[in-house]
Amino acid sequence: MMSFIAMSQKSTKRIEFATRPPTMNSIFTCLLLAFSTVALAESNLTLTGRYESGTDAEAFEMLVGEVCFYPNPTSAKLLPRPKSDKRLAWFCFTNTAKAQKLLGISLGKNHCRVSGTATVKVKNYQVYLEESDGFDTATLLAVKNNANIKINACKTPAKTMKPSSLPNMQENESYTSIRQKMLQAGWQPFHAPDADVCYKEDERCAGRPEMESCVGTNLGNCRFLWVKDGEKTGICTIGDNAIFDGVCD
Repeated sequence: MMSFIAMSQKSTKRIEFATRPPTMNSIFTCLLLAFSTVALAESNLTLTGRYESGTDAEAFEMLVGEVCFYPNPTSAKLLPRPKSDKRLAWFCFTNTAKAQKLLGISLGKNHCRVSGTATVKVKNYQVYLEESDGFDTATLLAVKNNANIKINACKTPAKTMKPSSLPNMQENESYTSIRQKMLQAGWQPFHAPDADVCYKEDERCAGRPEMESCVGTNLGNCRFLWVKDGEKTGICTIGDNAIFDGVCD
């Protein structure tokens, strides 16, 4: 296996070629990408979107207590990511304590998740390009228009028990399939007044008014609410493709 290193003043990146030696064109392309990414990251960015922080069962282990930001589609285009990067646009702040203070986040044993919308100014945006677990980061400088603050009580993980009137649901089944089954079984989408905002480019919840919450970080957890004959239930999913995770009342 052959490798080379693309370097800048602020980052070092190893790129490996598993099958054949790199050509001069591929080396030039990778070097250009590395230097252009660093140049963009050195500039301050002003982004609008949703922030969230949690210590509950929905928080992936390495993100417990982190403050992360989910830019709206317009702001997401400003991130210094390669055009080929199709991952969900999100990052976490490197200065966690300052981020908590500026956003007014306070987590405790009764309050395990806080979210809201805001416009933030950041610097030193770093794109995470490794294949292992990790995430983009940036340093928070300032916050304005902090609104729609939602403080959630601590939740238990999704349960497998369900009302007898629910249709049969399979492990790893898509929510698209489950949604069709729910409608056919006479269940109706229920829109919660305090539901999260769904951005139009988020395929997990677009056109689905029953979405109560969809996080942009961790496992990409979503919760969809349904009602039938006065009985309400929730369907929980994980991942960017909204895969069935359990029935969560």
